[in-house]
Amino acid sequence: MSSTDSQPVSHAAFNSSALFEPADGPGTVLITGTASNATYIANIQISDGGTPLASTGGFQSSNQSWGVIAALPAGKHIITATVTELSGASYTINSPYRLVTGIQNQPYVYQELDEDTSAAANRAGTYGAFTRISSYDGSGALVSQTAVAVGGGAAAPLSVAFDPTATFESSTAALLTGTTSAYGSTSTIEIFDGTAATTVSATDGTLLSTAKPLGYATLGTDGTWSFDAHVAPGNHVFTAVATGISGQVASSQSSFAIKAGVVGSPFVYQEIDHSASGAVAATTSYAADGTVVARSNDGGPTVNGGTSTAEVIRSAYDDVMTGDGTGNTTFLFRRGFGQDEITNFHYLSAAQSPTGIEHDVISLPQAVFTKMAQVMHHTTTALDGSAVIHLSPTDTIKLDGVTKAELITHPNVFRFHT
Repeated sequence: MSSTDSQPVSHAAFNSSALFEPADGPGTVLITGTASNATYIANIQISDGGTPLASTGGFQSSNQSWGVIAALPAGKHIITATVTELSGASYTINSPYRLVTGIQNQPYVYQELDEDTSAAANRAGTYGAFTRISSYDGSGALVSQTAVAVGGGAAAPLSVAFDPTATFESSTAALLTGTTSAYGSTSTIEIFDGTAATTVSATDGTLLSTAKPLGYATLGTDGTWSFDAHVAPGNHVFTAVATGISGQVASSQSSFAIKAGVVGSPFVYQEIDHSASGAVAATTSYAADGTVVARSNDGGPTVNGGTSTAEVIRSAYDDVMTGDGTGNTTFLFRRGFGQDEITNFHYLSAAQSPTGIEHDVISLPQAVFTKMAQVMHHTTTALDGSAVIHLSPTDTIKLDGVTKAELITHPNVFRFHT
C-alpha cells in the first residue's frame, strides 16, 4: 500500500521548546516530541529548512516520546519533521519555534523564537508571528524571556554593538563590524558619522540631524554586521542605529574614534580607543599598507620609528614604541614615563648585522643611571625572556625579544642624557 492511498493512523507532534546542549557547543540542540499510536511509525526524520538533520524510529509503545540531537551551524533554523508509518503513509509537522544559534552578542549564544502557528493565527494572517523569545547563555541557563508579537525574523530584545576595533583599508576608509539581534530581512542598521548623544533621542529614539548618515550595514545570518566607512580626513566617531521589524530602535556608539588621512609619514590613519568614561585610553597608528606602526596607551601621544634614520622617539606615558627597522633610532626616556615597551629593537651594530643595519639607541637620564653596570644591575628578565629595565618602581622599559645577556654584550646601545 503506497503513501498516496494510506491514511496516517499515528499522530506525532513537537514539544513546545528545544533543549540547548552547551556541553556540545552553541549549535547543538535536543529536539523532542510525542507520538500517539507510535508503534505504527517506522521513522521520524527531522530537517532544517528541508536539509535532513537526524532521524529516530523503533517505537515500542503506543504513546511514546521521541527526541534527536542535532548540530546546527550559526544562523536561523526552521525545524520540521516528516513522519513515515510502516504502511508507507507519511505526513509533515512543523515545530512551534525557530532556533537562532551561534549568536555573538553575549551573553546570548542561543535563542528560541516561539511562533504562533495556530489556526486562528492562520485565519488572521499572523501565522508565524513571534509570541516569545528565550535567550540562553553559554551554560544553557535561561538569561531572559520576552513576550513579543513581531512578524518576521527579528530577534528581541533588539540590540546593536560595535566590535572594539575597526579594520584599516586606506587612509580614509575602514571596515566597521559588530553584532546585532536584528536578524529579519527588513531590519536595518544605519551607520552615522557622529556621536550617539547627537544621533538618537534619549526620549523617543528618533534620529536627530546633527550626525551624517553614511549608509546601511550588511547583516549576516549569524548576528554580525559590517560596513565600509569612507570618510574625509579628520576625526570621526561612529554610531550604529538598528531598527527592528516592529519599529523598535537600538543604538550604539563606537568605542573608538578614527582619525583619517593623518598627515605626516608614516601615519595615514589612527584609531583612538576610549574608556567607558569617554577618556582616550589608547591610540593605534597605521602605515599606508595597513600595518600597525605603533600603539600608545593611557592617552599618551603615539610614537614610532619613522621612516628615516636618526629619529628620536620620546616616551610620553605607558607607550609601546616600535623601531622602523632601519636602525639608528633613539628611544629617549625621562622620569615618570610609566610602563613602556619597545618592539623591533635592533641591538647589533652595522658590522654585526647581516643586513648592515645600524643599532638603535636607548637614552636614559643621568639622574638615574650614568653607566652600563648600573643599568644591568636594575635589569630583570620577563617570563617571555625579554629584558626589563627598572628606572624606578613605577618606570620600566621592556625590550621585546631582546635578552639581558644580549644587552650585556652590546653596551653601545645605551646613552645617558642630562
